[in-house]
Amino acid sequence: MAKEKAKNRMEFGLKGYPMALQEYCKQINWDPEKVRIALTDEGIADEMLYLDEPNVQIVDVLTRFLSLSESSIFVIHAPVGMGKSSIRDFTLKTLNESDDYYITVINNPRLTPLQILKQILRDITAEEKTPRTMDLVWNKAKNILSELKETGISTIIWIDEAEKLDNKKLSLLRALADVKTFDGEKVCKIVLTGTPTLKKKVENFLEANPEDAEAFDDRSGFYTYELSKWSSNHILEWWELLCEYCSTDDNAINPFTKGAADEVIEFSDGKPRTITQITQMVLFDTAARYFNEETDIWISQDDVLNALSTQIQEENSEQEQQEQQTQE
Repeated sequence: MAKEKAKNRMEFGLKGYPMALQEYCKQINWDPEKVRIALTDEGIADEMLYLDEPNVQIVDVLTRFLSLSESSIFVIHAPVGMGKSSIRDFTLKTLNESDDYYITVINNPRLTPLQILKQILRDITAEEKTPRTMDLVWNKAKNILSELKETGISTIIWIDEAEKLDNKKLSLLRALADVKTFDGEKVCKIVLTGTPTLKKKVENFLEANPEDAEAFDDRSGFYTYELSKWSSNHILEWWELLCEYCSTDDNAINPFTKGAADEVIEFSDGKPRTITQITQMVLFDTAARYFNEETDIWISQDDVLNALSTQIQEENSEQEQQEQQTQE
């Protein structure tokens, strides 16, 4: 029975989910296209969806880091799925509205030091062609970063998955963070995001390479922030933001209940990425069952359990099919 239910649900998903979601969204006055955009696994689709809590303090810490002349490196660390990409997207969108900063993002920490430096140079010059050797690239990047700073623009170098950086790359970034203008102003800031191992990795690097930490002035230039998990109340607040973002008019209905939030927190362990994935799963599953007249518009604790159960059944059914194909 469970296998047949999963099969039917999978067949319906291929054809009926878009229609079901459209009908369900019509009943709660949501835009189905915005629902698809909002419930992405990586980052945030719109700053309206950014939840200040529970990491509201990161704004103050980041502001202080950017404003102080001695600050050099900022490490944001948390386990996978804790919203580091959302923090990055929100910060970049905010800073891009300012004339005081230029941001370059490195998404691939496996690049060589030369490749990293070349990407930074391409970003700040908007030129694809770069010098071939490290010395030439370094001198050109250093000069342009200094010129930008002299016009009042600080460059922020943001690197994701920075726990994968080796000591050579950390040394390069440390050297970049120590470049100064003739007036003694640092020309750029380094922001590293990664798993909890990142903080210790940078600390160990600084202790083992004191010459690279010379400008830290007793570590006053080293900032860290650990992202906090969400609570059920945070989930409810985020669902309110989701409702506001997806609404088609002032009569939009938030279908999620307190019981649903309590159940989601149990399965997600408070990780924003997992919360987003479960929200998408539950919303689509409820839309399908509402379309088939199996439930109403409200999403309760039981609806969360039903959606998760259906997902498990679908995964088991798919695994069985793959095993059968392998045996054949």
